[in-house]
Amino acid sequence: GLDGERKILFINALAEKLLGVQKEKVLDKPAAEVARQNDLLRTLLNKTNNEPMRIFADNKESYFTKEVAQITDADTQRAAGEFIILKNITLFEEQKAKGISHSAAAFHDVKKHLTTIDKSLTHLETDANDAQRAFLTLLKTENSDFLQHIEVQLLSH
Repeated sequence: GLDGERKILFINALAEKLLGVQKEKVLDKPAAEVARQNDLLRTLLNKTNNEPMRIFADNKESYFTKEVAQITDADTQRAAGEFIILKNITLFEEQKAKGISHSAAAFHDVKKHLTTIDKSLTHLETDANDAQRAFLTLLKTENSDFLQHIEVQLLSH
């Protein structure tokens, strides 16, 4: 938490660990001064978007979004400080990554099988009459259309 002059008023244990600082050494210091020696704090102070941040702590990679809660003096209605809140979204990011890799694997399997079917249809065409060739061409077109449909569906999720 920062006061109106952006001095560090308090820091919780998790923030202390993530930032790699000791509470006693940063309290009542200007956040900008501490940020000169601390990349993560510098990022937090300057970050304006809500894109996920990847932070490495406790020998593992975690993902967070930043939120800022402004503190206003009730009497004067002036800014009195702010809370910087990190929301841990690691589980969500991991699930999202698993979903993407699962979709890619599923698409690869479907594509592999349809490619095998197309090759088989091509071999059948060599001994087929005109009506059979037309039917085989239709099957190959339907396979291709089906593959494109599956690809669109997987990429849109």
